[in-house]
Amino acid sequence: MTELRTGRIHIALDGPLLVGGHTPPPSGFHAATARSEAGVLIPASALKGAIREAVWRRARTEWEERLTSSEEKRATREAVKPVCEPWQPWKERKSGCDVNPCRICRIFGAPGADRPGVVDSITDTGRTEPTGTGWGTEGLRLTDARPEPDAEVPTGARFGVAIDRVTGHAAPDRLFRREVAEGHGAALVACFRARLTPEDFEYLRETLALVDSIGNSRTRGYGRVRLTLEQDDEVESVAGLSLPEGALDEGYARVVVDALEPLHFGRPPLPGSTRGTERFIAGGALLGALIGGLLRIGEPTEVIEQVAALSLSDLWPAEPSSAAISTPFPRTAGLCRCGQEVDRTLLGALVRRQTSSGGTLDALDAALLDEGERCPACGPDGDIKPRRGVLGGEPPRIRLVTRLALDPHTSSFAHGMLYAREQIEPGQRFTGSAAGLTPAVLTALRRLAASGEPLQVGGLRNRGLGGVRIQFEPWTDTLGVRVASFQRRAGGFLRAHPVQDWQADRLLFVVARTPLAVSGPVEAALGEALFGDSAHRPLATWQRWTSRSGWDARKRRPRDVRPVVRPGSCWLFLAPASLPDLASLRRLEVDGLGADEDRRLGLGRLHFFPDLISRSTP
Repeated sequence: MTELRTGRIHIALDGPLLVGGHTPPPSGFHAATARSEAGVLIPASALKGAIREAVWRRARTEWEERLTSSEEKRATREAVKPVCEPWQPWKERKSGCDVNPCRICRIFGAPGADRPGVVDSITDTGRTEPTGTGWGTEGLRLTDARPEPDAEVPTGARFGVAIDRVTGHAAPDRLFRREVAEGHGAALVACFRARLTPEDFEYLRETLALVDSIGNSRTRGYGRVRLTLEQDDEVESVAGLSLPEGALDEGYARVVVDALEPLHFGRPPLPGSTRGTERFIAGGALLGALIGGLLRIGEPTEVIEQVAALSLSDLWPAEPSSAAISTPFPRTAGLCRCGQEVDRTLLGALVRRQTSSGGTLDALDAALLDEGERCPACGPDGDIKPRRGVLGGEPPRIRLVTRLALDPHTSSFAHGMLYAREQIEPGQRFTGSAAGLTPAVLTALRRLAASGEPLQVGGLRNRGLGGVRIQFEPWTDTLGVRVASFQRRAGGFLRAHPVQDWQADRLLFVVARTPLAVSGPVEAALGEALFGDSAHRPLATWQRWTSRSGWDARKRRPRDVRPVVRPGSCWLFLAPASLPDLASLRRLEVDGLGADEDRRLGLGRLHFFPDLISRSTP
């Protein structure tokens, strides 16, 4: 039976340390030591890679010692093998990790373990059941190794002779200089959290003695370390979620997310072999983190479906003391002729109509023209034009991590091949908003908060990334004040696509809550699902696209990279005769749109506003 364990790993440096990648090298240097604002550090991914390599070597050696003859090797290779080949997941295997996870997968997780929904079923212990994929969803989680609060690791320079890449010999009169951590006698500390059996945990503790070096140029004497593990007497609770007491006003809340660990949200590669990251937290990604936590604590399917109906906005960077928020609806940017960016909410006109005391669309249009999209600098004289993209305020702090590429055929590093990945620095705050926090949803989320289950968002979560603290806070003003505050910046969505008053009861507004992947045009798929006619197209659309891959749990191989509609995209339909009945819309919200394998992963979730214009608030 697995047990949750927390503690610290102490890393004593026995020589200079070179772990590059986080910061550009100073002038005249070829490489810089990884550091943050607090000083020199060892990234969690580098530390975990060194520990995993030591466990792999030990397990492989023990397996080889158990086999004495070639006949026995051929007969018992798959039966007793303690190590699988995760770098070749597409190979057919008669037994192994599909049924009985190996020690490597039990301790560190396996390919796809950091992605929600890639397993068929999850037990109350957080492990996959023997039937199905069999890959563990838990694993050793590490933080960056940093010096003690009052300690400091000095840095210095090291010189070397350049190597001629053609001949392999030293190049005469060519030197290079690198920055290294002069850390002999210094110590760094990394925190760990793992759900392991007593046998696996003791195996991990013993194997730490085999880790003798970390970082670059280890064959030249750099990175000599000694690792010791210290377990907490009581499990350290990580408050991954906090909620206010009592019910929330009208089901709305302000969402605050603090990044406890580096974050990475994949996007198409940037020039220069750099894997970029999005500058915001998508609402669908945050919803996936909440649902993943509920699955791990054993919540039933009915509760998961209730929480999946939440509407979450994209969360943008904000200062810790900032009260600025984004709405749970799509946002884009406008650009004034003076160069000033103006926030524009495409759903603004519709929500204003819903919360107004009455009036026609002509009156609404006049109000928009009166209050208008005003430039903060030019006022009503400004000329606002649409601008592609999303307005998100100040960008977050980004660090660049450089890593060696892995050869998938030999499972070893590919010499001379590097790649870089962007990561959002920890310690930053993101804010947004949530709608649909019913009493049942709040009850389920309070059980998740009471369990102390840590929450992660984004990719590479089994490499020390993605840890967040999520807070739901009550609004401090009324619904009318909230709507008016962002309606003053509303875009002319209905002005650009006018409709007659008598058509208002036939308007249907559709918003994508999670990524949407369908075969063929998206508008045709929506028309077929809503009205049974793929030729029925929306009056207006606002779509954002991104690329998505993933892990195919059944075929044991990566999914193809494909374009998907990003959460927050919206469509305005005019029904041919009358709107679909409310029950069918709610059923489509729960079932989702798209292929079955995509909907099992949470894709294709939509939200409908059938009465957004026809209903007025008393």
